[in-house]
Amino acid sequence: ACTDERRERQAIDGTAIAAAQVSCALSVTHGKAIGLVDLAATLRDRLPKVRARFLAGQISPAMIAAIAWRTFLVHQSALPAIDSEIAERAPAWGTLSDKKLEHAIDVWIDRHDPNAVRRTRTAMRGRYFAVGDRNDDACGTTSVHGRLSVTDAALVHQRLAIMIANPCPDDPRTMDQRRADAV
Repeated sequence: ACTDERRERQAIDGTAIAAAQVSCALSVTHGKAIGLVDLAATLRDRLPKVRARFLAGQISPAMIAAIAWRTFLVHQSALPAIDSEIAERAPAWGTLSDKKLEHAIDVWIDRHDPNAVRRTRTAMRGRYFAVGDRNDDACGTTSVHGRLSVTDAALVHQRLAIMIANPCPDDPRTMDQRRADAV
């Protein structure tokens, strides 16, 4: 049996294990598989009615991705109403352009959680990326921090995962150390 102490030292978690299986089954990169696992969890936990339409073949994978992305900052209390509204209407949205699809989704987000649209705009205005702090230099390392769009962060995560995925068997570095060195 796996003890709590052993589990704390593991370099992978359930998401990574599921992503490895999805990656193998679908012949996609590990980063892409992580995105698919995250999307599946979003549908299961946040958008169950939209998920049902998707599983029935009434909504495309591209539309599912757009709905999940647009509803990312919606408050939990507004999600059931938005999920219902979008699930009811989304099957008719198949021919919409990307821009019109975003607008169709945002109509229901704005109706049930108008602050989500503002939170998204505010969050996007708050993007930044900083390297270093003058107080860090004494140790030989420096900090790197920032806020990226979800899409950009997923791309960074995917690229780093690819870069550190197959180290030499004699590489003594931890995953975190390899990730830091890859940056």
